[in-house]
Amino acid sequence: MNSKKATFTAFCVLFLFLAVLFLAAPKVSADVLIPGYKGVEYCFQIENTNDFPDYTFVVHYTFAMENYQVVRGNECMHFYKFNKPKIYAVKKSLFNEVPLISIMNSDNHSKLTEYIANDKNFISSDVEIESISQIVDTDPSKKIVDELKIISIENDMLEIEKSKTIYTYTDGTTEEKTYVTQNVRPLPSRLIIPLSSYEIMYFAIPAAALIVIIIILVARRFRKGKTEGAKNEHSV
Repeated sequence: MNSKKATFTAFCVLFLFLAVLFLAAPKVSADVLIPGYKGVEYCFQIENTNDFPDYTFVVHYTFAMENYQVVRGNECMHFYKFNKPKIYAVKKSLFNEVPLISIMNSDNHSKLTEYIANDKNFISSDVEIESISQIVDTDPSKKIVDELKIISIENDMLEIEKSKTIYTYTDGTTEEKTYVTQNVRPLPSRLIIPLSSYEIMYFAIPAAALIVIIIILVARRFRKGKTEGAKNEHSV
């Protein structure tokens, strides 16, 4: 009976331990900083628009707070973190900004998507730009800039690649990291990555299980010893 009670107690301890770890794990929120994280400035720029003087480049921000922006040289473009920027090229001789301005002055900004989709002069790129608004406290970066490069403009295709990420640190120095894979932003070399709650659990769960096994074995050995002692007393 004592062994069963010890086993039940051990499993209760394990359950409580895992519950605490789960509750301690950071919860992702839309605009609230995750514990252990800090805010960071982010923008992107196109490094070589001047190599294509016959074109105007337009960024269409979709999904949330729909908007657009005409690219001016290699300016760094900021946007709301939940927006999905899509870059277009339009021949300068065919570009007319008046309809875009009219839509933005109306109450229905979603018409931007319809207008751009129906205007065959807008040549689209499939490059995906992901904002970043929070980084771990151990990251010394204060600003992150993704730099894009125009590869070519065909009749119906604008080819753009991410070339590098520029990190500006809190001490004012900068570091450039080249993109190796287009969908993976290169990390800064000065970043120290702490163990996440899930990584801690990766080690903690086996350790907790081992503790439970030891408790069970000790409880059984104690019970066995107590039983043998009682038998010896009885035989005497």
